Amino acid sequence: MKKGILLFTALLLNIHAADEIVACNLNKVLHSWWKKEEAFVRISTEALKYKQRAGVLKGKLAATVKEFQESLIKSQNQVLSEKVRAEASIKAKELRENYKNQDAANKKFTQSAKQQMNRIQSAEMGKLLIEIRQIVTGEAEKKGYTIVLDSSDSSMRPTSVLFVKSHLDITEDIIKLLKASAPKKPEEKKPAEKKPAEKKPEAKKPEAKKPEAKKPEAKKPEDKKPAAKK
Repeated sequence: MKKGILLFTALLLNIHAADEIVACNLNKVLHSWWKKEEAFVRISTEALKYKQRAGVLKGKLAATVKEFQESLIKSQNQVLSEKVRAEASIKAKELRENYKNQDAANKKFTQSAKQQMNRIQSAEMGKLLIEIRQIVTGEAEKKGYTIVLDSSDSSMRPTSVLFVKSHLDITEDIIKLLKASAPKKPEEKKPAEKKPAEKKPEAKKPEAKKPEAKKPEAKKPEDKKPAAKK
């Protein structure tokens, strides 16, 4: 361990001053990548399968326990005949053995499922890290960097970076490259706004004609009869 640290330190000291040593937080890059969500979906799908299988096994175990209890109670019921109680006792013993076997199988399955899920998760994360390292390598060659150190928080590694100046940290540059590679989501078409219907001018109703006032009829002058001569 100490030899490794000394060799690594000596390597850094021998690098020419003009060479660039930069750092990148791979852990931060990984959690910022859109592909991580896709990997989690695949992991969750596999985990659901194991969970459903475990539920089925648990249900069978519960059914065995219930049947065992019923047989045990039946074997001790003095109201029943000796023959019936003896048969129930034999069945209870068989169910007890079945329970032990099923319980052991369930525990084995649970342990196996955990190991398998750990392998699936490691494989998925490993694929992502390989792609990230390829992108980092391409960026380093493009920018002329000599060494890129992983600045993720892991003090157990001898190459851990305790300090790096901001202009030498390329983490955000890598994150931008990954975000740029994200597939574009189809734009949602907004429903066309409906224009308010133009109001048609209302047809003018013909005005009701007012009844004309009747003019008083002119009285005709009465013919005056001539006065009778006396």
